[in-house]
Amino acid sequence: MQKSHVLISCQIGTETFVSSQIKKMKGIKRIERITGDYDLIVELESNSEEQLKKIVGNRIKNIDRIRSILMLVHAEPNNILETQ
Repeated sequence: MQKSHVLISCQIGTETFVSSQIKKMKGIKRIERITGDYDLIVELESNSEEQLKKIVGNRIKNIDRIRSILMLVHAEPNNILETQ
């Protein structure tokens, strides 16, 4: 399973609308509001990195009221670096 996180910057006051549109999509595991340069963080899972790119590029990117997106694909699925 391939994982990705997507940071989304929305037009002011449209976070609820944007998150409601994203929640309807297959592969969405979690959406949270955040503060800073981005407004939402979305966790995605799919069978491949290519499929994740399709979800973001063809579906999420086309939602009205999104200003910008930053997609972060996990480099090595199922490999967690532990800290002491």
